[in-house]
Parts: sequence; C-alpha cells; structure tokens
Amino acid sequence: MSAKRRGVWVALAAALAIGIYFAARPPVSGVSTLHALCLPTASSGEIRPEQFRGKVTLLVFWATWCAPCRQEMPGIQSLYARYHRRGLQVFGVSLGEGVEAPRDFRRYYALTFPVAFTDRTQAQELCRRLRINSIPYTVILDRQGAVRYSKVGVSENDARERERMVKRLLAER
Repeated sequence: MSAKRRGVWVALAAALAIGIYFAARPPVSGVSTLHALCLPTASSGEIRPEQFRGKVTLLVFWATWCAPCRQEMPGIQSLYARYHRRGLQVFGVSLGEGVEAPRDFRRYYALTFPVAFTDRTQAQELCRRLRINSIPYTVILDRQGAVRYSKVGVSENDARERERMVKRLLAER
C-alpha cells in the first residue's frame, strides 16, 4: 500500500473515531440546565421547571424544517396520548423559529402536548448550554428530574426504546 493511500486511510479512521466520540458523548451538560428552562409556549403558556417535578418528563428539541423531527412527532404524540394520564409529561421545544411556524406545525400534526418556541438567539444559547449539535434531540427525565435517556437523531428502534423507558420510569415510585 502506498504512503499516500495509507495516509488517506489513517485520516478516514481518525475522522470516524472523532465522529463516534462526539456522537456517543451525552449532549446534556447537567440536569441543572434543564431545570433552569423557562420558555414561552405556542399556546400562550410557559414551560417552567416546576412542571417537571414528580412526573416522568420527555423533552424533544426540534425544528419544523427538520425532516427527522417531522418523522418522529406522530410517535411522540402517540406516546403522550397513551401515558399522559399515568404521569408522563411531554414538552416540545422548537429551536430558532419564533412562534408562528411551531404553532402551525402543532396544529398540522394535532399535537396535544405543550410546544415551546425560541428565537434564533435563545436557540443558540440553549443549544450551547445543553451541547445540542443536532436535532431532533430527545431527553427523558425521571420523577426526581434526573436524565435517564437522551438521544440525538432518529432510528428505527427509537419509538420502542422511548416507550420501554417511559414504562419503566412510570413504574418506579
């Protein structure tokens, strides 16, 4: 193998290793950041930290232009509809689009859980603080507010993983 070809393979291997490291690194830098969250919702309310207390809470960070985000929203709505009465709280956080786009999105997808919105500056700060570098980004907190699940992106098994985690956390007292 030529030195040039070997160099290309080494560079590719290094890039892959760096990508795996950052993909595997949990985005949330601390539970306190999530507990400091206070954002207006598209339905004129607010998402406030006290709403997390004593409930299993799923937070999904997304944007209307994000195809994987649109793909996963019906599943999150379905999860919310099945488990809300048992103590699951779901909050959607639209990143950087203001209020109109998330409001229209919420209506179009018939989302019944609260959807918060951020402007571009708020979204950049929130993403920096939570170390979110890709969306959709989903976090599930237990009743004590500890992060028990976090996932960037969408895969085939996500809905099953989320449901298993929600069921497990709802069963814990």
